[in-house]
Amino acid sequence: METTNALALDYLRSLRIRLDRGDRRILIDYPLQFTKGTLQQTQCELFVDQPLRDRVANWTEQLGGFASFISRYQDFDPRMVDQSWPAHFPVHVLSAKGQIVEGRNIFMFFPEVLGLSTGQHNDYFGLELIDIWDAVFDQVITPCVQRMFDAQTQFDYFESFCTQRRELIYLASVFHEIGHRVGPWKVSPCKDENIHLSKMQVDIMGELSTDTYLVKFLPEFPELASFVLYQRLFWFGRMHYEQDSVHGALNTDNDAWIGAYLWQIAERVGCLSHDSTSGLWRIARDRIASIFDVVFDELQAIGAQLLNEPDQIDALQRWIDERVPKDEAGQFIYPDSMAQALRRCADVPTRVRINQPIKV
Repeated sequence: METTNALALDYLRSLRIRLDRGDRRILIDYPLQFTKGTLQQTQCELFVDQPLRDRVANWTEQLGGFASFISRYQDFDPRMVDQSWPAHFPVHVLSAKGQIVEGRNIFMFFPEVLGLSTGQHNDYFGLELIDIWDAVFDQVITPCVQRMFDAQTQFDYFESFCTQRRELIYLASVFHEIGHRVGPWKVSPCKDENIHLSKMQVDIMGELSTDTYLVKFLPEFPELASFVLYQRLFWFGRMHYEQDSVHGALNTDNDAWIGAYLWQIAERVGCLSHDSTSGLWRIARDRIASIFDVVFDELQAIGAQLLNEPDQIDALQRWIDERVPKDEAGQFIYPDSMAQALRRCADVPTRVRINQPIKV
């Protein structure tokens, strides 16, 4: 095991050197453990999209500046030490074999994908799979929107995503990583020492909180609220819907559970509504941010409550159990209205197809 870890560490650091020196073509040939997948040999050649990275950096400067945005995270949690732009790189798949082109994962986070946890700051970096995100929107989210929503919602959706979709994807990924550095649900560079939860709970609260901070702390980019909502509802929220239209992956995957949770809040705040005459749904774009105002307040309240709970796991599980409906067997199920809506896009795949050359 020590030899294996040493080899993986050498591999990790050689990859980081190549990224830091600006290599535009990166070859990976190593067993990888993706977030949604198993440990498998992965071979791929990647193009590092430095121009996209530069465009997003310039965009942030035009609308207030990265320093200004990061200061909001610092004000929210003064314990935040790292205020730098994350070592997170947008990449395109030139050729590949393995899970990277199976369409279930939209990023690779190191060193975890190599099965390592080093505690060394420079060992932590990410590769955002822009092609997978493109496929998610083209093959999953957009068809769902077209089947489910009225013309105004479709107009708002296309207006939000057509012109700067890749920039939005990468911008969201950068501040997603920053959001993991703050608050009671932080995981980078380590978890909050006052919070002790199960892995599923950490995953739910970590992902939910960082996406919420993204919307709350960057109002200059209103498109981010739409980006978070649509992919949470129709990409992650529909996970395993083809296999089980009642439960989906709500009981096994943190991202799926978040989709059902957000759906109900969207209805509650008047962002999401149904026209019984046409059978279509509508999302009020100007109400999307209100969803995350509610989530932010809920996260703050339960975070404060847990500090006084002798059994934090049990207390948080009660909170989780109360927020998505269950069947008689105690399993999470889609809310009735969400189940009704998802039937309109039952023919839309829940996993994307990547038409990539596989020779590496």
